[in-house]
Amino acid sequence: MREPLLVPFLCFVAGLVAGLEGVGWAAVAFFALCLPRTRVRPLAIGLGLFSAGSAYRVWRMPGAPPELDAVDGELVTISGMVIEPPKFSPDREQFVIELAPGARARVNVFVKPGESPPALEYGQRVEVDGRVRRPRNYGNEGAFDIERYLARQKIYWQVSARAVRVTAAGLGHPGWAALYRVRSDLLARIDRLFGERSGQVAALLIGESAKLDRDWTDTFRRTGTYHALVVSGTHVTVLAGVILFSLKWMFVPESVATALTAALAWMYALMAGGNAPAVRAAAGFSLYLLCRFLFRRARLLNVLAAVAWAFVLADPESLFDASFQLSFLSLAAIGAIALPLDERFAAPYRRALRGLADTARDPRLDARAAQFRVELRLLAETVALWTRVPQRWAAVTLSWALRPVFWAVSLVLITASVQVALAVPFAVYFHRWAFTAVFANVAIVTLLEAAIPVGFAAAFSGWAPPVRLTEWAIATASALAEWHVRWEPDWRIPAPPLWLALVAILALVALAWTLRRDWRWSIPAGTAALTALGVLIVHPFPAVADEARLEVTAIDVGQGDALLLVMPDGTRMAVDAGGIPSYGRARKPMDVGEEVIAPYLWSRSIKTLDILALTHAHADHMGGMAALIANFRPRELWISGLGDSPEQAELLRFARSRGVEILYLRAGHIRRFGGASVELLAPAAEEDYEGPPRNEHSLVISVKFGKHSFLLPGDATWLDPPPGRLDVLKLPHHGGRNRATPVLAEENRPMLGLISVGAANSYGHPHATTMDALAESRTQVLRTDRDGRVTIVSDGRRLRWGTFRDRDIH
Repeated sequence: MREPLLVPFLCFVAGLVAGLEGVGWAAVAFFALCLPRTRVRPLAIGLGLFSAGSAYRVWRMPGAPPELDAVDGELVTISGMVIEPPKFSPDREQFVIELAPGARARVNVFVKPGESPPALEYGQRVEVDGRVRRPRNYGNEGAFDIERYLARQKIYWQVSARAVRVTAAGLGHPGWAALYRVRSDLLARIDRLFGERSGQVAALLIGESAKLDRDWTDTFRRTGTYHALVVSGTHVTVLAGVILFSLKWMFVPESVATALTAALAWMYALMAGGNAPAVRAAAGFSLYLLCRFLFRRARLLNVLAAVAWAFVLADPESLFDASFQLSFLSLAAIGAIALPLDERFAAPYRRALRGLADTARDPRLDARAAQFRVELRLLAETVALWTRVPQRWAAVTLSWALRPVFWAVSLVLITASVQVALAVPFAVYFHRWAFTAVFANVAIVTLLEAAIPVGFAAAFSGWAPPVRLTEWAIATASALAEWHVRWEPDWRIPAPPLWLALVAILALVALAWTLRRDWRWSIPAGTAALTALGVLIVHPFPAVADEARLEVTAIDVGQGDALLLVMPDGTRMAVDAGGIPSYGRARKPMDVGEEVIAPYLWSRSIKTLDILALTHAHADHMGGMAALIANFRPRELWISGLGDSPEQAELLRFARSRGVEILYLRAGHIRRFGGASVELLAPAAEEDYEGPPRNEHSLVISVKFGKHSFLLPGDATWLDPPPGRLDVLKLPHHGGRNRATPVLAEENRPMLGLISVGAANSYGHPHATTMDALAESRTQVLRTDRDGRVTIVSDGRRLRWGTFRDRDIH
């Protein structure tokens, strides 16, 4: 077997995925091993590895998280050691402290204009006064599991610090301290040498992304080249390759050069923050160098399986990380698909270009390459006769002119193979597949990879030419990314159904097998893989919704509002889009529309929205609107027109640029959708106001279907109760103390009260008086901070509801 570790690793991984359910196969494997027939033994060994993986997963299951004697939002004083260098952005310092072995907290220190953040470094013991909270996932389908992500880094608390005091120094491991000192000195030199581009250079060279502008990085994300911006396996490989070549060029003995390169690769990976892709690349490169030292041929898939096995044994949960999957799937695609394609279409011709004038090489090459060499020599002879230059010169010129062409062909084959192989995880994790990535990667990644060694030369030497060359490479890569974005369709992909993902994966496996075994079957296998990719991208599956029913869903966006209404005729309407107030900070907060609301909608195969309604232009209601416009292409945007702000004006300009019709609506406007009516109750038509947006100017929306009525008042703190009984009241202002709720509870006695509110928020929402009023009216309360996403469905006669925590519809 050319890759003896590959199949055993896949059997073991299958057991890890199966978990406890796979342990029962151990008995089957035991009895099969006892059979005398040798043909059964490979299957038995595979079953044994499968059951071993299952048992190992159960054995290594993480235990209960540590506890802190504090409730969320409580002001506490905690003490711990700084275990990594602080990360700085224009208005914030962030660092991690270890309170006890395996128990860490991430601390954020927000800095006011004109103030300096506390000077901290690895190994200091600090006392922090601040409000502590446990990380919390958004309670929606499709949400990113931030709790698990941080727990795998042993981070179980987040602290908003008010004061930081250093109580001791010189703690920690001397090796880590030395690495982090080098990192800090290098960051200081980068800041001094590169000025405005220092954030981009720091991210490219050592993975410090705190100063990266979100708009700049989004351009690279859309073209599928973001991986080249921050330290990844490619960076380690490029830098290690340059070091190895330089040492050989300086006539350093190969054994010394190999050991030194491996050591420097590990040092760089750890200095760059020890992120998983860099460490995996350092391990893979070290194994490759070991194979060279032992005069063994290092086959990519075998090396990949060995490295993957080591990391999975060290941490079985890493198998389920997007970073792990993307890293190993991309390398597997190169080894299983790209290299066989390259060996057929490009590599023979590259080899044929070596020593083109030497006819003695021809018999040692295959027929295609030998024929190609003969034709090139004939062309060189023709050029020599035409230009009167020596034929050998013409042959050498042709050889060097054609080499970049075939290298470009190889890069296109590699990039295309990786893009096709990663289509499923891209759709699942990022809901995007970059159409221009094949060609964008060839140019942009090549430029940025070349900038890595040049950037380090500039940082260590301070010499102006490499500084300018690094800046030129980054600027050119940025310009190319912006050019590709103009051609990149603004296409987002909902998460594919499980069966389609399995079909796509099986088609890729079949393609890889046929490319290595029987080329006759590679065309149908490739056609099947591309067909599955096309279906995945087009996603011709209907949205998940109850037909001929009215649905009102409160999406968990933390301390904000975001509602999805699905009408009986299928019309989809979003009311508000959450958001996080920036409070004047320079760094943009998380885009709730892009990172919270959109993944939920995509999890339901929703690709478009028909109407957006903005109740009022406060950050916790409009923060995600631009992302919804960009991703879901609505036809209409409803606003009241009362009040104005720069943020609202920018949103309206963006909406117009995307062809969205902006409707300024007031009380009395009525629309009907398949039996459901939507009526605006406020603000009044005659009301006029031109100041900053205010809560009391919110659009108040009444929705009726059959015998059921819903009231969605935004943040309106005072309104006249509508006539009749309310079935569902979305409480105004997140359940805060206001004049509207007690009156509505007493006059309309709603059956359900819906509160969209953030967990342990600093505003004290929902207020005790609000909850008392709902209790007196016997209103059942559903809250996004406790229940997660809340869905209420009406068929006109019966009302049913369900939540993210309790998936059943009642």
